[in-house]
Amino acid sequence: MRALALLGALLSLFLTDNYTAQAQVDDNQVKAGLASITPADTMKKVSTLAADAWEGRNSGYAGCRKAGDWIGEQFKNLGLKAIGDNSTYFQTFTFAARGQKPLPKPGDPDSKKPKKKSKKKKKKKKKKTSKKPVEKPLYTTPTTRNVVALLEGSDPKVKEEVVIVGAHYDHVGKEGQWNARSRRGRPKGKDDIWNGADDNASGTALVMEAAEAFAKSGVRPRRSILFICFSAEEHGLYGSKWYCDHPLIPLDKTVAMINLDMVGYKMKKPMEIAGVDHASGGVIRKAVNKAMKRVRAFKGRLRPWAASGSSDHAPFIKKSIPSAYFLNGLNKDYHTIEDETSVVSGPRMANACKVLFLTLIDLANLPEKPTFVKGQAQSSSEGVLGIQLAGSVKTDEAKKLRLKRKQGGLKVDNVYPQSVASKAGVLPGDIIIRLGKNDLKRGRERATLMQGLRKVKPGKRFTIKVVRGKSRKTLRASMPK
Repeated sequence: MRALALLGALLSLFLTDNYTAQAQVDDNQVKAGLASITPADTMKKVSTLAADAWEGRNSGYAGCRKAGDWIGEQFKNLGLKAIGDNSTYFQTFTFAARGQKPLPKPGDPDSKKPKKKSKKKKKKKKKKTSKKPVEKPLYTTPTTRNVVALLEGSDPKVKEEVVIVGAHYDHVGKEGQWNARSRRGRPKGKDDIWNGADDNASGTALVMEAAEAFAKSGVRPRRSILFICFSAEEHGLYGSKWYCDHPLIPLDKTVAMINLDMVGYKMKKPMEIAGVDHASGGVIRKAVNKAMKRVRAFKGRLRPWAASGSSDHAPFIKKSIPSAYFLNGLNKDYHTIEDETSVVSGPRMANACKVLFLTLIDLANLPEKPTFVKGQAQSSSEGVLGIQLAGSVKTDEAKKLRLKRKQGGLKVDNVYPQSVASKAGVLPGDIIIRLGKNDLKRGRERATLMQGLRKVKPGKRFTIKVVRGKSRKTLRASMPK
């Protein structure tokens, strides 16, 4: 029996070593791929995407379509496979635009209420047509496209499986277009374009730069890699939702999804990579850690769950696809007219892209497809705390609660067991009004809550102030390590 056991162990070791040898890619090719990723290249891509000519890339408008055309052309030049509609690089869909109003058709009567007829006869005046509520988009029904391209895997046995890397390329456009509520601030002088360099030309640039690194270096992992630049994220994650409901490669063949959103902003703090524990065996965490050891200039902070519902990884998590999320977090220029190329850092983006490139190689070379690991509060937009929210406090409610003039509140609908909020003592029905030393800002409650949470380091304690009935309570919470 011992001899058989020993023979089995030796055979297993042989097979493992043999597999490892097959799975490994040429390190000289990997080095070539890393060398091709430069700050200058990433900045050039961001500058192109954030140019005034594309008018803030608002989904449904000409600028966004031009950006999509350009991205598709770059994928084509790299020799990547077109797997979109009718063998193109595009996946077209319609969406519900924020702020959309029916556009008037030629000859439509004035929408204003008709004036009462006078008894005196007056000369008939020509009927006026309604003014357009917004700048006319390309289509009356909001229509836009995801841009998709495939790097085919090298192993016939698993090349049908895929690792997805994505980022949204749309932004919030210019003055007079749909989605005005998402735009912060006002035009400055003649500048009325919200260019969206960090959000999210930076993430799009990294998807394109990684694709270029694979194409130039000749690195071909065992599994395929699908590059997706999503549209209509700023209107409600429509591009990623559309893909998940209409996948170009079956979701049961999808190994993992890596999302990049706002990864270029100039800052000293480490970049966050959330969701590294959503795959069984911790394979995403292991791949990222291994990559960071090789790219020492990159400073990253790993979080177990990618629970935020505000970016394109969220629909994949809802479909139980292991997903991770590169992000810097919100900043003072978020959704403002100041989000120009000058606010992003080429070296920061290039280092992140190198980590991404190495991570994709490892995930595409895994011995077997991992399973999804559910984290805390997957459906919650404030999943770091482990809660579901029922919305923000309205102005009249804020007065009744005696909140400060600019203070807002978030209503807690549900609290997940064993979550950060649950352990702190947060209850359904509570209204969160303060995190740490900062009040939630009225009108930006969710954003300020998330900003505060991102400042809390793993293992550190912080306070949550809530309104509970007629009383106010300060609860003590601890961020997981």
